[in-house]
Parts: sequence; C-alpha cells; structure tokens
Amino acid sequence: MSDRTECIRCGECCRKSTPALHPEDRRLMEAGALTLSDIYTLREGEIVYDNVQDRLICLEEELIKLREKPGTRECIFYDPLSSGCAIYENRPLQCRVLECWRPQALASLYRSRKLTRLEIVTDPEMRSLIEAHNERVNLKLIKGLINGQPKGAEKEVLELINYDLHFREFLSQRLCLTDKDMEFYFGRPVAVLVHSLGFELVFDR
Repeated sequence: MSDRTECIRCGECCRKSTPALHPEDRRLMEAGALTLSDIYTLREGEIVYDNVQDRLICLEEELIKLREKPGTRECIFYDPLSSGCAIYENRPLQCRVLECWRPQALASLYRSRKLTRLEIVTDPEMRSLIEAHNERVNLKLIKGLINGQPKGAEKEVLELINYDLHFREFLSQRLCLTDKDMEFYFGRPVAVLVHSLGFELVFDR
C-alpha cells in the first residue's frame, strides 16, 4: 500500500478507464451535467476488460459508462494539459470514491448495484423498445449459440445480427437518433460484439 494520502494528479486513473455510473449518479443526468452523448451502455453478456480484476470478463449486469476518447481508454472529460477533470464538481460517484493509494472504498463500490438505462429513460415507448431489444437480442443467448454450436446456430446468429442492424436503422430514421444515442439506448451493435464472443463474420468480396 502506498504511503500517499492524497491525489498527485498523475492522471493514470482517468487515462486507464472510465467510470461506470451508480444510482447516485442519476442526479447528474437530471441536472444536465451529463448527457446521453457522454455515456454508453455495456449490455449483460458482453465481454469486456475489467480494470479492477485486470482481465476479460463476461458482464453479469449492464453498465452505463462515460465515453472514452476514440481509440483510447481515456475519459472524454480528462484534460491532459492540466491533468484535471472538466466536470470535477459533477464527477460520478466512482471518481469521487477512487483513491488509488487506498483501494478499499472503490472495491466496495465495485460490488454495489449499478445504474441502469430504465432508471434514466422515462419515455414509455423508449422503455418498451429497450426491453424488447434486450429480450430479442440476448447476448448470453448468442454466446451460448456460438459456444454450443447446435445445428443451425450460425444461421440463427446471423439472423440476430441482421435483426439488430435493421432495428437500429429503422429507429434512427423514425426517431432521428444519433449513433451515440443508439449506443446508450441499445448498446453497441451485435455485429461489432460477436467477434469478442467467438464468432467471425466473413464478407464476400
């Protein structure tokens, strides 16, 4: 354990990962300190890198996270010039709890319940769409099809990939949703995720 008792503004925590949101962070959305373009959803069943455990894991619950700068793990609100946070006074609970020299508080928070989309979204139609998409495009089911490889599994996985793509295209046109909106409401496209689940998409040339 480090002898330090305070942050030295090295920026490592902000460059290494972005925080998952907790129920206490809902107020940041309600106050407008965070918007949908600042966050995205990792769905139950996704394979992700766990910064605390330092390994890949299959998510057992959905996570809503702050976005990273493209091509990095660095938080969009981290300012490398000042080694500071652009929303410091409104930073999420995980950032407020994190003390890299004393990790016990973060470890305890890590085990606590996380904020969900349905705690943020109030529109009944959008809530119904999220629930319908979760049921139809179930990542744990897709992973089971890929790993178990029952007869017809490849065809079923491709059908789910196509369904997910058409679902997103239809809603983006109907509701004028941006790509960032879609990544919050419905997570990342299945076509992007299947590689991490062990499925290779092959395109004809």
